[in-house]
Amino acid sequence: KLHVIFRLMPDHGELFQKQLIEYGACTFGRMKTGSLFRILRKDIPNSEECMCYFDRQCSPFGYHICVLQENKEGCLVYVYNAHKLEYILSEPSIQIFLSDFGYDVFDVDTALQRLKQRLHEQSEFPHEIGIFLGFPLQDVQAFITPQKKCKLVGYWKVYGNVKKFQKVFYRYDCCTKTFVACLNQGETFVQILKKCNELTH
Repeated sequence: KLHVIFRLMPDHGELFQKQLIEYGACTFGRMKTGSLFRILRKDIPNSEECMCYFDRQCSPFGYHICVLQENKEGCLVYVYNAHKLEYILSEPSIQIFLSDFGYDVFDVDTALQRLKQRLHEQSEFPHEIGIFLGFPLQDVQAFITPQKKCKLVGYWKVYGNVKKFQKVFYRYDCCTKTFVACLNQGETFVQILKKCNELTH
């Protein structure tokens, strides 16, 4: 059984919950390894408190929330399926690819620390961030290669099997719409996760 700790939702928690569901639905729906979204301090000044609250809510289901980057304006929030990320980081082809960007230890915590460092060092997203979001390695590699021609733009740029990923993107859209609809109908974040957990087990 899953035991979830219930505490009073912090101020601005409903707005954080809305963004968490809207941008993280495909991860919570077990379709995608991870998701990113930005929180603005002017909208959610207590974003760290909200993040800790919802991380406690979703960790019993195998998900975690962390800040990858922050500044005076806001922070970049990463939501991920711990099991999926651990599996991806264990793949030899992924490890070889990431080693080119200075990754030399491939447990989840160490790899995320290296990603945070890379984000701090660069003015734009490091290319390998796609791996942490569950993008196919082939598409991440092709994106880095200037002469490669993109065939489809969706949740990422597709360079290979267009029909396959058109279907994947459609499922992502359906998942997000379903999660948002549940939230708009009054279900809480934990209730949505419980329902999804029951359907996928």
